[in-house]
Amino acid sequence: MHEFIRLKNVKLSPTSTKQTDQDASKMNSDDEDNAPEMGMFNAEDSTMDNMENQDAEMFENELTEDLDCEMESSNITIPILPTKAGMNSITFLDLSSCGISSTGLGDIASSLEQNKVLTTLILRNNAIDKPLRRSTQIVTHTDTLNASAEVSNSSIASGFLTFANMLRINQTLKNIDLGHCQLQRKSIICLAGALKENKVLSALNLEGNPKAFSWSTGTQENSLLTLLCSIEQSYSLNILNLSNNDLEESLSGEEIYALANIITRLTTLHLCNVGLNGDHIMRLIAAIGDRSCALCVLKLARNRFVSEDGQHIGAFLNLCNNIKELNLDGNTKLDSDGLFSVLASLPNCSLSWLSCNGTAVVAASAIPSFVMQHLTYLSLSDIEVKSSNDLASWVSLLSECGGKIRFLSLWSRHLDMLLSLDTLKEMVKAMHSLLYGDFGVLLRFDVMEDQFHALEEMENLFSSRRAVSMATKL
Repeated sequence: MHEFIRLKNVKLSPTSTKQTDQDASKMNSDDEDNAPEMGMFNAEDSTMDNMENQDAEMFENELTEDLDCEMESSNITIPILPTKAGMNSITFLDLSSCGISSTGLGDIASSLEQNKVLTTLILRNNAIDKPLRRSTQIVTHTDTLNASAEVSNSSIASGFLTFANMLRINQTLKNIDLGHCQLQRKSIICLAGALKENKVLSALNLEGNPKAFSWSTGTQENSLLTLLCSIEQSYSLNILNLSNNDLEESLSGEEIYALANIITRLTTLHLCNVGLNGDHIMRLIAAIGDRSCALCVLKLARNRFVSEDGQHIGAFLNLCNNIKELNLDGNTKLDSDGLFSVLASLPNCSLSWLSCNGTAVVAASAIPSFVMQHLTYLSLSDIEVKSSNDLASWVSLLSECGGKIRFLSLWSRHLDMLLSLDTLKEMVKAMHSLLYGDFGVLLRFDVMEDQFHALEEMENLFSSRRAVSMATKL
């Protein structure tokens, strides 16, 4: 396997026909691998002053010719292998928060056009769509021809155009994360054009790009509608993340129908903090009609749902026969009755993962027992439980019906959870599958005190259970 070695603060010299050092000669005679050798020089050695420019130039030339070079020293030789050419083995590449610009994105895209190995590319939190100044921005004729006719190239960074064109060619990339990349509206339209021709991409993350989906009037093309229609035609995409974009006004008539069309095929949909309300859900249900949805994972955190919207969310979930994960975090006006309405009509009791952190839920009756019996993950952090009686009702329900739960978070800022640890400890003992517990209390990290503390007893129990679980898997 090829290998790349970075050498710092050294001088490189090409192979010399004269061996001036006896140790180097002896090492060469003992070299069984016949690997090219490199020596390390002191950058301040006065004997090298006249050779610096020549050495750098010759090394640069010979590096492209299988790196048939060596570095000479009185005592040190370092064997190296030829530099690795391309990414021939990397399948997952995370370049998030690397300060990549449009130019860097263009270089990356060019190298990936014919790549046959990389399947996952993460570019989140890079300003990849910030156009260069008009005087320095270079857009090739090919890029211009491939861009959508409605898109003005002057408002799209050239690197992003190259990236979109790469997606038309590459047949290996399956997962792309462009979250928080400062994408523009016209860039989304350009990306949508590429998605129509891409038949392998299965997951696309566009969260945190508010300018990309800004609502506009007049003759300007709607980027959200264009994207949804392209996804409908791509057939391969089944995971979509549009969280942290303001879609409240963008989701009008045509967009709702386009979203309904792809929901019938998507398996995972993230719509957190996009301004959804009950009216959107009602219109979405009407657009879906008598079709069923393939959704397995649905994230609806931090939207504008109120208690009355619970029945609409429940009616939508009733169309999702395979729903397994549901996230309703941060819907601060969704109370116990609203959550019960969401869960009461779940089909086939397939839900195994539920998170309702930061909601207005109080009563344990919010989660029907038939739903609780199938959960393996339940997170109820920072809910509105205000009395020990309400907490006791949760303890009773979980002890009786939470036998499959492996991860549990249950606490309220309105209670001193430290005073309830003994009760929670008995609940943990009754929940035989529970491996992790969060009850809003931290260990003191004092061995003398913790060893007699209920929280320490629970942690010891969790540790032993996890050890047994790992041993069983092995």
